Amino acid sequence: MGQRYVPRFLFLVSMMNVTVASATEFPALRAGLWEYQRTTQRSDQAWEPKDIVERVCGDPSDMLKQQGEAFTKLGCVMTVEHSEADLTYGLTADCTTKNGQKIHSRSVTTFDGDSQYTSVIDSSGWLTGVAVQFAERVIAKRIGDCETKGQ
Repeated sequence: MGQRYVPRFLFLVSMMNVTVASATEFPALRAGLWEYQRTTQRSDQAWEPKDIVERVCGDPSDMLKQQGEAFTKLGCVMTVEHSEADLTYGLTADCTTKNGQKIHSRSVTTFDGDSQYTSVIDSSGWLTGVAVQFAERVIAKRIGDCETKGQ
C-alpha cells in the first residue's frame, strides 16, 4: 500500500499520469485509506477496457497538488473551470512533448464531500509516433483510516 495512486490520464507525456491541476483549486479531501476504481481504454488497444482497483493510504489533496506541480514543470497550459453548484471541476491540459508533439486532455471531476470524487478523462496525442486516444473513468473513495505500524 506504499504506492501512490496516479490516474492514467496523460500517459502520453513522458508516461506521467495526472488528472488535476492543483489541489488548492479543489475541495479539501480527507487523508486516510482511499480506494481507486479505474477503467482505462486506449484506441491503440482496440478500446479494450481494463479495470484496476487500488488502495492507497495517504492524503489525496497533497497528491493532486504534487501532480499539478509536475504538469506545470512540463510546461503544460492548463485551464480549470468550476461549477460551485455541484462541485464539478473541468480541466483542460494542452502539452507539447520534448519531440514537439501536441497532447490534449480534458477531465471532469465531481467531488462528493471530502471523501469521494469521480473523474472522467479523455486524452489524445502521440505515443511512439502513433496517434492515440485514451479514456479513463475513476471513482475514488475514502474507505477508512490508515493502519498504524505496530497494530
